[in-house]
Amino acid sequence: MKRRSFLKGAFGLTGLAALDLPVKAYNEKQRKTQYNLYWGDMHCHSGISYGIGSLENAFRAAQEQRLDFCSVVGHSSWHDTPRDEEHMNRIRDYIVYHDEGYKRLEHLWPKVKRLTKEAMQPGKFIPFLAFEWHSIRYGDHNVYYLEPEHEIVYADSIEKLRDKMKERQALVIPHHIAYLPGSRGINWDYFKESSQSPFVEVYSYHGCSVSDTSPYPMLREMGPRSSEKTIETGLRRGYKFGISASTDNHYGYPGSYGEGKIAIYASQLTKESLWKAFKARRIYAVTGDRIVIDFAVNDALMGQEIAGQGKQKIDFTVQGEDYLDYVDLVKNCRVIKRFNPSFTFSSPKGSVRAKIRFEWGWGVMTKLTEWTGTLKLTDGRLHSVTPCFRAQPTEGAELEELTKGKSLISHITAQDERSVSFKSFSFGNPTPVTPINNSLILDVEMPVQASIMASVNGRKFEHKLAELLQGQRSHLVRGYLDVAVSFYRAVPEQAFRLKGYFVDSNPESPTDNYYLCVRQKNNQWGWSSPVWVSR
Repeated sequence: MKRRSFLKGAFGLTGLAALDLPVKAYNEKQRKTQYNLYWGDMHCHSGISYGIGSLENAFRAAQEQRLDFCSVVGHSSWHDTPRDEEHMNRIRDYIVYHDEGYKRLEHLWPKVKRLTKEAMQPGKFIPFLAFEWHSIRYGDHNVYYLEPEHEIVYADSIEKLRDKMKERQALVIPHHIAYLPGSRGINWDYFKESSQSPFVEVYSYHGCSVSDTSPYPMLREMGPRSSEKTIETGLRRGYKFGISASTDNHYGYPGSYGEGKIAIYASQLTKESLWKAFKARRIYAVTGDRIVIDFAVNDALMGQEIAGQGKQKIDFTVQGEDYLDYVDLVKNCRVIKRFNPSFTFSSPKGSVRAKIRFEWGWGVMTKLTEWTGTLKLTDGRLHSVTPCFRAQPTEGAELEELTKGKSLISHITAQDERSVSFKSFSFGNPTPVTPINNSLILDVEMPVQASIMASVNGRKFEHKLAELLQGQRSHLVRGYLDVAVSFYRAVPEQAFRLKGYFVDSNPESPTDNYYLCVRQKNNQWGWSSPVWVSR
C-alpha cells in the first residue's frame, strides 16, 4: 500500500476524532515520497535448532500468511549458561535440549544458507538469514545478515559480538527485553544506540515489553517482566530505537496470528530496500491484526530525529481491522492526548464499506479438524482478504500422534472479486484466554441487503450485511460439542478508520519523543516507532 495513497484514501471520512486543529494535512508537498507498507515476522524458530518443523515449510507458511518478508532464526549459543551443580540438578534436561539445538544449527547451517537464498523472490518474498545469541548478562539478541552467505559468530560478550559484526552487513537486535534480571531480558547498561541496533523487539508470544502496565504480561517459564527492562526505561534513559514485534514461536509458523508482526515502510520489496528501512527505524509493531499506522511529527515519519519548530504539529491516520477503541499520543512515556472514534451508523441504506471477520474452530481440544470452505458475496466487491492463521500449540511426539504427520499449514486456495476459498486445520481452544481458532478478515463493499454465503465442510450458512452490522452470528457445524463457525459483527469504515491532529507547544526536555499506541476493541494493539524532537 502506498503511503500517499493511504493518506488520500483516509481523508474525508466522517468518523473522526475530536480535532485540535482545522482538518488539513501539514506540509503535504513534502510528504509525496511514496513508500509501500510491507508485513513480516523477523523472529520465528523451527527444527533447524531447538523447535519443530522444517525450514521449507516455515517459508511456505509465511507466504500462505501473505507475509512479505520473514526470518526463521536458529538458536546458536549461550555463553553464560548456568551449569553450576544446583542448576544442573534442577534443569539438566532443559540445558541439554538447548545444547543439542545449537549443535543441530551448526550442522545444518550450510543448508539453512542455501534454502534461504533459494527462497528469495524480489518483489514477492524476502527471507533473511539469522541466528540467535543467548545471554543472561546482556539479554538475548538476534543477528540478521543482509546477504545469506555469512557464518555463525560466537562471542562471550555483547561488545565482542558487535565488534565481529562490523566486518559484515548485520543487525544485532534485542528481544523479549522486559524479562526480569537473570532471565535473559535486556541490560540497558550495555545497549548501544547504533546502526547495528536500530530497533528492539517489544512483543512476541513471550508477552509485551512496552511498560509494566502494558497488555499481555510475560507468563512463560522464564518469569515475569520487570519495569527496569521495558522500552519506557530505555526511552527515559535517552536511547533512540525503533519498535518491532515478531512471533518468536518455535513451531516453524511465521506470522502465527496474535503472536506479533512487524510492519515496515520501504520503497520496494527487496532485501536492500527493507534493510534501509530497518536502519531508518521506519517500522512499527502490531500484536496480530494488520493495523495500518501512518504517523508524523512536523511531517517527519516515525523513526526520525528532527529539530523542533516551537509548536510540534502531529498528525496520524490509522486503519484497523476491527472496531478502533482509541489512539493514544504518547510523549516521553506518558499519554498527552487520547483520540476516540466518534460516529453514528444507524439503518444504513445502499452500499456500505465494512470489514467482516469469519472465524472457524472451537470443538474438542485434542481433536484435529480439517476445514475446506468458500465465502462468497451475492453482490458487491471483495477489496481484500487478510488471513489470520495460527500455529497449533502442540509439539514433538504429541503433535505427530494427533496429526498423523500432516503439515498443518492453513492457506487460501482461490480468490476473486466476490469470493475466497480456503483449506485449514484446527484443534479446540486450550483455554478461554488462549484461542487457536483461524479466521479471515474480508474487506467488502456491498449493498446492505446483499449476503455473505459460507460453504464450510459440507454445511451452508448465509447472512445479510444488514444483519452483521447489528451483531455477530454463529453456528455449530454438526451439533453440540462440535466445531463451529462465526460471522463477527461487521465493522463499518467509520469505525475502523481514524485520523487526528494535535499541536504540542510545551517542550519538556532537550529531546522529546512521541509515538502512537493503538488499541482495537478486540484487544489487538499497535505501537509506532517514535519521532524524536530536539530543541
